[in-house]
Amino acid sequence: MKKRILLFAISFSMVIISCGDDDDGIDQDLLIGSWKLSQEFEDGELIVSDPCDLQGSLTFNADGTLESEFYEEDGNENCILVVEYEDTGTWENKGNGIYTFIIDGEASTDEIKFSENTFYIEYSDTFEGETTEFREVFERI
Repeated sequence: MKKRILLFAISFSMVIISCGDDDDGIDQDLLIGSWKLSQEFEDGELIVSDPCDLQGSLTFNADGTLESEFYEEDGNENCILVVEYEDTGTWENKGNGIYTFIIDGEASTDEIKFSENTFYIEYSDTFEGETTEFREVFERI
């Protein structure tokens, strides 16, 4: 699941916006910054996320690099950082809400949608002929 969230997260898309009144002529991509998973939906139903999954983060840097951290329970109900799930990669805004992400040599391209300090991505997964629709919502941290 942690890898699925990471791969999903690196396949975002969004729109470039201007910085506003303090605009110095440079456009700031909405994706830049750190994000954490806040909600997950399966076939339109809110599902209870693992508390440790909710502690992980994705950081998208202005130079087109990304970093991720994932946590899991240690058996004593404590969430610990899992170093082997930490990934780095690159991201690129293709325009019109479409992003390409490359992690461990694997590329993915998806559309993401922003609303204030959140974004979400929707995707489907087919297993044994049955398709499940997912939505993952992230909030800025």
